[in-house]
Amino acid sequence: MTSMIDVTFLLLVFFMCTLQFKTLEGKLSAYLPKEEGPNPTPPPDVVIEDIEVVLEVIDPGTRLTGAGIAPGRFVFDDDRRLAYQVGPRRGTDLDFVRERLRALRRGAPERQAVIAPQEGVVHAEVIELLDAMLDVGITEVRIQGAREHR
Repeated sequence: MTSMIDVTFLLLVFFMCTLQFKTLEGKLSAYLPKEEGPNPTPPPDVVIEDIEVVLEVIDPGTRLTGAGIAPGRFVFDDDRRLAYQVGPRRGTDLDFVRERLRALRRGAPERQAVIAPQEGVVHAEVIELLDAMLDVGITEVRIQGAREHR
């Protein structure tokens, strides 16, 4: 038993003498991204607002039905009129929307857009507006759901 205790103490002394403590044990070197590069994040105090485009029906027009039009499809005559509101300005054609979006994106090209269709707007009209936004270079667009009228 005595020799076993001697060997244990010898091993304990050996490990105590050969142990080296690391001085930087809690520090890990990490190369985190800085506020530069291809996708820098804006500082928290700078908020880039989305461009909201409100699409509403001014005059519902005449809905066409009959031969050649699939059932449940919404096709309107030329008397249907829409209004587009981009920020505080309003217009009635897609050329107005394109011009206004180009002007708003000049200062901040990373701005995104939001389409807010009002009651009575059909999907085809939203798709035309999306195409106009793609023409301008806006690729990130959100579409809001229906709002309750008060």
